[in-house]
Amino acid sequence: MKAKDNKVLLFYRIKFKIFFSFLLMSLHFVVGGDSLNVQASEEKVFGSVARIPGFSESKNGGFIIDIINAVGKSYPQFDYELVPFFRSLQRLKDSDVDFQYPVIAGDILGSGFIESSEFTSEIEFSLYYNENSIVTIDSVSGKEQQVVPTVEKIHENSFSFQVKPSTCTECIMKKINNGREVAGIYASLSADAIIKSAKLTHVKSVPFSIFRSRFAFKDNEKGRKLEKEFSKIIRKLKDEGEFPSFDLKMDK
Repeated sequence: MKAKDNKVLLFYRIKFKIFFSFLLMSLHFVVGGDSLNVQASEEKVFGSVARIPGFSESKNGGFIIDIINAVGKSYPQFDYELVPFFRSLQRLKDSDVDFQYPVIAGDILGSGFIESSEFTSEIEFSLYYNENSIVTIDSVSGKEQQVVPTVEKIHENSFSFQVKPSTCTECIMKKINNGREVAGIYASLSADAIIKSAKLTHVKSVPFSIFRSRFAFKDNEKGRKLEKEFSKIIRKLKDEGEFPSFDLKMDK
């Protein structure tokens, strides 16, 4: 009887282990899976995306386009336009577009707009200057500022020191190259692409800072709904290792 009892006990132990494992798996999918499940809007979603050299020159590819496409897959009706950077933000303010991308902390939005709680990427900004100029990070951003750098107009509120706004990154890079402009602070990937394409051999640079980019929306019912959906989609794709990314190198 003892041997038989032991076999019965072993049988029930195995059954309990299988049942308990199945229960844990079920809880994982219910608690973890459903919390990341995104009920995307069935409404048409249309956005304004900044056309930036090196990031989003066309809908055929680029880091920003990869991000837009990754988020857009969750929506049955999703489209966007590519326009110059500052105009893309104005389109969110002045037209019926549902979102704008990208913005960084401090970008000109004002009341009536919100940013995604989840950031999409960390963007390196560098200080660009003419090789014959004596320019340092301290001389453009220190307590005793000696040089006022040019920046993209959309980012002029992102810096705590005096800057000069401009709407043409390529123009500024060319002016720095020929000595007509002293210095500028711009997104590295974008500015570096311009420098390489235009063969601006007299422009030097040093890493300046890292900014987190996000989506922007109107602060209305649809905008708040999209913000929650976009942030949830981004977080889910990050957790799954499927969100677009690229390596940052602060070692020029």
